[in-house]
Order: sequence, then C-alpha cells, then structure tokens
Amino acid sequence: MLIYNEVELKEYFPVTHIIELLYRGLPKQHSKESKPSVDFWCLYYVERGQICFHTMDGNSVTVSTGEGVFFAPERGFRSLEILSERANLFTVFFRCPTLDEDAFHQKKHKFNTTERMILSSLITASHVHFERHSNLPDGPKGSKPKADAPPYLLHTVKASLEYLLLLIYQNKDKREKHEKTPAHQTSMLVNMATEYMYANLDKKLSVRKIATHVKMSESNFRATFKKHTKQSVMEYFHMLKIEQAKVMIRKNVYTQGEIATLLGYSSESYFCRHFKQKTGMTPSEYARLVFYG
Repeated sequence: MLIYNEVELKEYFPVTHIIELLYRGLPKQHSKESKPSVDFWCLYYVERGQICFHTMDGNSVTVSTGEGVFFAPERGFRSLEILSERANLFTVFFRCPTLDEDAFHQKKHKFNTTERMILSSLITASHVHFERHSNLPDGPKGSKPKADAPPYLLHTVKASLEYLLLLIYQNKDKREKHEKTPAHQTSMLVNMATEYMYANLDKKLSVRKIATHVKMSESNFRATFKKHTKQSVMEYFHMLKIEQAKVMIRKNVYTQGEIATLLGYSSESYFCRHFKQKTGMTPSEYARLVFYG
C-alpha cells in the first residue's frame, strides 16, 4: 500500500459571516454619520471619485478611485464626506475574528489589478445574487442572497474575500521584508504585466509586446504567466477588458459605443457579442441589473 504525505490545510483569515455587499452611487452633497459600535469588519472601496472618512480619533482618511480603507470592529469612522461631484462606493461588512488589526484597521490600500478584479467580481455578485434585507428605518439591515441564488454562492464570496485579504496582507508583508526570492521576482513580473495590460486596455496588445515590456522572451513569459494566473495571457487581457467594461457601465456616463472604442473593440456590435459571451448577458441587460435590480 502506497503511503502519501498529507499536508493539513489551515485557514489564515477565515471569513465566518457576510453581513453586507452593497454598491451605490453617492452625490457630492451626501454625508453620513456612522455608528462605530458595529461588531464586524468594514471595507469601503471607492470605485469612482473621492471620499473623506473622518475617524473617531479626530483624524481623517481620504480615499480616491481604486483605493479602499478597512475599519475594525468597534472602531469605525465618525462620518464620511463626498469630495468629488459623485462617488461610487462598494461596502463589504464581514466577520473575520483573526484579521490582523495592526495591518488592516484604518489603513488606506491602493488595489492592484488582481485585487480590483476580485472586487469587481464581488460587485457583480452583489448586483446579481444579493438584495437588501429591509429598506425600513427599523427593519433588519445588511444583504441576503436572493431566493434563486446558486447554492455555492456564499462559498464563492467567502473564498474571494479571503483571497483578497491574503493578497493584501501578503503584499504588505513582502514590501516590509523586501523579499528577493525567485518566486517573489516572478510575482512582481506578472504584476508588472497585468498593470501594463490594464493601462493599455484600449490597445490591441500582443503577447510579444507585453513580454518585451517585462523583459522576458515570449515563450518564457507565456509559460510563467499561465503557471502564475492559470490563464493564458490573452484570456487574462480579455477578462480585464470585460471587467473594465462593467466598471464603465456602472459609472453610467458612457454609451456602449464609447465603451467599445475606449476598450479597443473594432465595433460596438463586436463588443456586445464579446460581453455576452463572457458574462451571459448583454451590456444593456447588465446595466438594467445594476440600476434596477
């Protein structure tokens, strides 16, 4: 009988409860007094605009597009203020008993491409599969899965959020230790490639051009990227385009034709076909889901 070594898997930052997943647009005149006594973690991600969080200790944290801030249980902010004409804010309330307060509480974080994609998938899940418990002042608060949500939904949300927390913590740890291991160097090269793709979503990039940017041979880059991301270079690039298209639709300031042009599609019809192929719905259907539920 063969004997196999078994490695026990332990949870590092286990998310035990999801309390709210909520995406909303806020006008400049909006301000909100918070209740700092909540006993769960709060993540506020600004997808568009700029928001100032006035903290309980008399300081403030200003969060701009692509950034977010965490608040630990019982240590929330005093009020928030919209500094831009409009802001799109995604809130995630969750319980994670072992999350490192020193590493996360009141820390502003600029999300990289991979982290933004995780957040975008959570935003989509909040639109498609979640609804508010109650809009009544004295009713229950937070989000709940819709009746027709798939049975694996909460496990997917849990895994995505835990992965996001680990990425943030891992990247912070690496920056502090200034790691120079081969694995870290590979991770840095892949991050450099994904950031380059994200900055050039309007272009028709080739694998060779991306490989040249990160100073690798095309064949080595293809293999390294696939091993690190589990996707081919072009699959990942097209996924970035679709996720950015969702962001632009949620901003509600672009026509479908403008989105197609800004993302480098040859025509609006090709963009719509590609969007439906990847998401199962047309851009118009996605927009209706976002704005009307």
